[in-house]
Order: sequence, then structure tokens, then C-alpha cells
Amino acid sequence: MAEDYTDETVDQDASAFWAFSLALYGRDDVAEACLYLQDHLGANVNLILYLCFRWRAHQLVLSPDDLAILRAAMDHYDAAILRPLRAVRRGLKPMIGDDPDLAAAYEALKAAELSSEKAQQRRLVASGRSLGARPCDGQAQSPLAKALEDDLMPLLKDAPKDFAPKKALAMAARIADAACRMPLTHVFLSTKHA
Repeated sequence: MAEDYTDETVDQDASAFWAFSLALYGRDDVAEACLYLQDHLGANVNLILYLCFRWRAHQLVLSPDDLAILRAAMDHYDAAILRPLRAVRRGLKPMIGDDPDLAAAYEALKAAELSSEKAQQRRLVASGRSLGARPCDGQAQSPLAKALEDDLMPLLKDAPKDFAPKKALAMAARIADAACRMPLTHVFLSTKHA
């Protein structure tokens, strides 16, 4: 996907997505649920947050095929940038002790990781514009919870045998519930679908 990451409406929507993500991530149990899915399943937290953002902003979800396209587009960025930064930062944390140089290095890595997360969000917004969207179809399950479940299903298929998929789906439902309760003040968007 050759996307224009400098478009003004992408800037607006990426800023709104970032603000929404910070607010949602700060809600009770959401960070814990996101990190659980990331650490135990390899889920992309930004993609989870993006699905929440699209739903809350427009009541739209991605088709499973479009979701797979978006996930594949983000996989390279994760593998090349985010996972290595996260691994180095996490590896350094227990070594810090009273060493101010290691503490400074840790903070610099944390800042680089956060900046890279924000850049990935911009990519999600730009890439998501070329994908279709479907309104909710009156299903009994929350459309957002279903979308998050669709996102996790390929990861659950590859999960270790001792992994508890019900816990992962419960974590996704917790995130969906928190997102659905977010005030709309966190969801300003341009007229295009983010």
C-alpha cells in the first residue's frame, strides 16, 4: 500500500486517533488487556485501538479480508521497528539499578518506542482510508467485540496449546466495552473514514 502520510486530513485523523488511544488505554483494565494480548498472542495493540477508534467514530468495522490486509501491512513495521525497540527497552529495565546512564538510555528507548507507535498509528489511518467499511449488521454480539475477535482469531490458531483462548477473548471484550463507553469528545474526525 503506497499511502500519503503527509495528507492534512491524515494529520487530523491521526491526531484524533492518538488522543483517543491515550484516553482509552488509560481506562481501567484496558492497558492490562492490551498488553496481555500483545505479550501472549503477538497482537498489534495499535490495530486493536484502531478498530475501536473506527467503530467509535463512525460505527464501522472492517471486513475480515480488509482486516487481514491491514494486519499484514503492519506486520513488517512491527517486526522491523516496534518489537526490537520493545525487546531492548524491556531487557534494559532490570539492569538500571542506580545507574543514571542506563536510566537515561531506558527513557530514550521508551520515547523512541512511543514515537514509533505514533508513527504506526499514522500509517494505520492512511492505510485504512483505502479499505472498505461495513456498518454494523444487527448481530447480537457487539460489532466492535466481533471485529476484535476477528483480529485475534488468526493469532489464536497459532497460539501454544496451553494458551487459554477464552481469556484472550474476554480481554478483547473488555477493551470493546471500554471503547464503546468512551465520550465522543475523543473522536473528532475528518469526513473521510479514518
